[in-house]
Amino acid sequence: MSEYTIAIEKNQFRPGSMRIQAGDIVVWENRDPHDHFIVSSSQRVPLNTGLIKAGMRSRPVEFPSATSYGGAEISCLDCAMEGRLFVSPTDKTKVKASPAAMAVKTSNAEPGATYPVETWRVIARIVVGHWIYDMADNFGYGKNLLRGDSLTKLNTEWSAIESFWQQQTGTTKTILRSDNTVDPSAFIDESRDKLEALGRRIRGVRRKLRRKPPAADVELPQYPYPDRPDESDTATFGLLYGGQSDDPFGEAIGVNYSGLKLSPNDGGVLLTEVQHAEMRHEDYALYPLWTIESKQDAGEEISDEDKENYKTKRMALTIDDFHILAAHLYFGLSKLFKSSTFQEDQFAVGIRRMTVHGEWDGSWQPMWHWLRWIDGYIVVKETGQLPNPLGEFIT
Repeated sequence: MSEYTIAIEKNQFRPGSMRIQAGDIVVWENRDPHDHFIVSSSQRVPLNTGLIKAGMRSRPVEFPSATSYGGAEISCLDCAMEGRLFVSPTDKTKVKASPAAMAVKTSNAEPGATYPVETWRVIARIVVGHWIYDMADNFGYGKNLLRGDSLTKLNTEWSAIESFWQQQTGTTKTILRSDNTVDPSAFIDESRDKLEALGRRIRGVRRKLRRKPPAADVELPQYPYPDRPDESDTATFGLLYGGQSDDPFGEAIGVNYSGLKLSPNDGGVLLTEVQHAEMRHEDYALYPLWTIESKQDAGEEISDEDKENYKTKRMALTIDDFHILAAHLYFGLSKLFKSSTFQEDQFAVGIRRMTVHGEWDGSWQPMWHWLRWIDGYIVVKETGQLPNPLGEFIT
């Protein structure tokens, strides 16, 4: 068991993301001149520090359970701070990757077959449509649960989203029906550009609602993650069990973190190239890129620290990371489809099953993470360069 400290300074978590093991303890140290109150979005990793007064430390918080894919989002009830905590299983699976496995590749090799770029564009459009589906579903859930002033504020913000979308599409269809369920026909077949504009508008409103006055200060409730099988399995790293899912679609697209045993007498594992590629992209996409884009969506200032963090995490990526992840998804889907040809209908059904009250429900990030690495792969294929969606911050 180890103890870690996360500092709170200038309304930022330092570090913004942290990886620990089940059984470890975390203390939050408040270096700001005002109070904070830290909570977790994950049902599996409950967190409530209570009030941490200015200049004080929180009580030690033990994390006995591993997080699911993507970790747990941590945030402050009194400000717009967001971070991420990844809790892996116990020491039995401590990663002891060899220098060769950790080495940065520069060969530009393209391992295995893959879909053509136009197919990846189709996949990206489906992914962003279901990202919107999941976010809108949580707004509908909130409209059914919230009461009083919080509901009034939520309704006002959602009405503005509906008006924005009707102006974009020239229709009178609404994203949420009168019973607050999602009507996918209102958006799912629209162009990628319009879908991403809608998704970013919804994400920006969600961030705005979570802030104190003069913003709205509404905690938008989310559907809880359903329990996954084999939660007691400790023979894996990063996930609760060897695959990501017992769902065929989830197994096809998941990155299996169980790794390779180094020796019969050693509890460590050796991660594969695809596992390292996924971890590097998570470190890049799930904190610095997500943070900056979310702040942009909400009209907030981007700090120099945000920019430097983005630069650092982006430069840790390699060209091969995108080829490896694309090939991994291609082979998984080919096995699922029993064909090397992309099956759009099967893909749409599978991803919806994973997101609408499914394994990804309650999270705003898995499909956005997907979207960014698919876009990144297209950039790599077309330019031979690492993607840089925030180019204005790179000097």
